[in-house]
Amino acid sequence: MKRVKEWGFITFGTMLIAVSVFFFMMPSHLAVGSVSGLSIVLCEITGLSVPVISMGLNIVLLAVGMVLIGRDFGVKTIYTSLALPVMLEVLERFLEHVKENGFTALELSWSPVRGPEGNIEYLGWLRKAAWEEKRFDLTALVEASHEELENRQ
Repeated sequence: MKRVKEWGFITFGTMLIAVSVFFFMMPSHLAVGSVSGLSIVLCEITGLSVPVISMGLNIVLLAVGMVLIGRDFGVKTIYTSLALPVMLEVLERFLEHVKENGFTALELSWSPVRGPEGNIEYLGWLRKAAWEEKRFDLTALVEASHEELENRQ
């Protein structure tokens, strides 16, 4: 059970990175000190996609890390190195699909019903309409959901 929990946290952390890169860093061309930030810069220079560059850089850094730090590090890094570009690609394709099919995002919210493991579920409302670029305060949304659900207990 401990290993499942550990890998669940690793997956959740990787998903958070993918969301922050896709929704915040890529649209604003913000490059921070990470593989994702370097990938955004190289995307502008080379024209390759962020997920492709991120995967290539992660493979090189993984090899160095496994030699210097060890196998356990390597296994976890392989997982996150493969998962992050995949998650970024899923987000890119999802928004492309939403736009291509004539939808726009109306609102983001959280569900008052917790998931099976006690997790907080978030909801996105789409409307059949021309795409409108919107910014959502995801930090405030997450904080409000935690505060509200904690007050109910």
